[in-house]
Amino acid sequence: MMLAGLMKNEAKELLSGPLPQATGLCALVAGMGLSGQSASRLILHEGGQVIAYESDAAKAEALRREWTPRGVKVLTGELKCVDGIDYCVLSPGFPPNAPLIEMLRRAGVYITGEVEFGCRFLQRPLIAITGTDGKTTVTHLTAHVLKYCGFDALMGGNVGLPVCDAAVSQPRISRRPMVIEVSSYQCETFEEFHARVGVITNLAPDHLSRYDSVETYYKTKFNIVKNQTPMEALWMGPGVEGYCPEWVSSRKRTFAIDAAGPDGLYFLDGTLRLRDGATEECAPAPELNSWTSVMRLNALASMGAAVSYGAPLRKAVEALASFSPLPHRQQFAGVVKGVRCYNDSKATSVHAVQAALEALPGPIRLIAGGQAKGDDLASLNDLLKTKARCAYLIGRDAALLEDAWSAAVEIKRCQTLEDAVKQALDDAEAGETLLLSPACASWDMFSSYEERGERFMKAVKEYR
Repeated sequence: MMLAGLMKNEAKELLSGPLPQATGLCALVAGMGLSGQSASRLILHEGGQVIAYESDAAKAEALRREWTPRGVKVLTGELKCVDGIDYCVLSPGFPPNAPLIEMLRRAGVYITGEVEFGCRFLQRPLIAITGTDGKTTVTHLTAHVLKYCGFDALMGGNVGLPVCDAAVSQPRISRRPMVIEVSSYQCETFEEFHARVGVITNLAPDHLSRYDSVETYYKTKFNIVKNQTPMEALWMGPGVEGYCPEWVSSRKRTFAIDAAGPDGLYFLDGTLRLRDGATEECAPAPELNSWTSVMRLNALASMGAAVSYGAPLRKAVEALASFSPLPHRQQFAGVVKGVRCYNDSKATSVHAVQAALEALPGPIRLIAGGQAKGDDLASLNDLLKTKARCAYLIGRDAALLEDAWSAAVEIKRCQTLEDAVKQALDDAEAGETLLLSPACASWDMFSSYEERGERFMKAVKEYR
């Protein structure tokens, strides 16, 4: 195979911030989902050329109709020769060890990620949110708190405006902060990425099909603060600090409920306590009394990030009253014959299911199943024994869940989500809780976790 692009490292130097130069360079964009298309728009805007690769042949054909008129060549299938590539922008969902990427590495082609690439074109303060669970809620809530406190925050990354689109449609040099949700996949390619404030909500085993160990997955998350100074804050949820690598130079702050440390934000006895060594600022937070433990932690993470950016604590607390919780995250779906129903379709990991089981009152009738993600399902057994009355299993990997949980809770297999809702509500008694918290991805039966959650809500409504 011949590659006729720039000499090794030349593209990397040209694309370095704060004034990257993409004009005249040809980029291979690997993966043409939302992130890849956003990167393509930025590259074209900068006067560069784009060759796009999409592994899904059907999607590639649809993409050709849209992108060919804009001068973008869309490729699919096995590539034996890629001529003229100067650098590659890797979409987060594209496997970094795919043969195509390995081929580019061997040829010395510079590879970067979509968020890393887009942020090089922006000179504005970034507040970066990552973690195993809660990222999206904390991103929304942080932006909400900042806006309430007078900071005109822009929300982006995996929610809101993609970073590369922000570099095209928004002022590149601005004091306006940008709150971005970042996944571990995007953290993998961080080099120059610089967050003024970083948040790691929590850490639990996830995406083990992508990483060689849990430790590697955890360490990857900390890349969001690889360029922070000791004056810039990293907020960490319960247990996260124990995994913090020695190289992290950030100011380490923690948040927790019913516990307190020397530096961070804590909710104790209905009161928020912002601690900074020997000093402490307190503020009543009655709004949090009615929130679940998970949402309390999300609120602490968001208020901590906002305070580190400059928001007054009491003003940040006021912002909570006007925040509307996001759907599919322990979302209340109504009461049917005395049974409270909750849609937690976003809970695609064991850790998220654990949080829901701990937060909601028992006895719980649990609907779970789908595409398992390699988590230790049996780690839920003790909690299932104490909180769950029965588990109604659906989807491709229902048998895996049954094998893991049958010793802890009664199991019933159901053909569809609607069947599971009907069976569970038929069985349930007043005072119990019906919870959809799948512990699995949705793609075997649904187009997304949103569709799964919406169908649960519809099934509950129709039963009622």
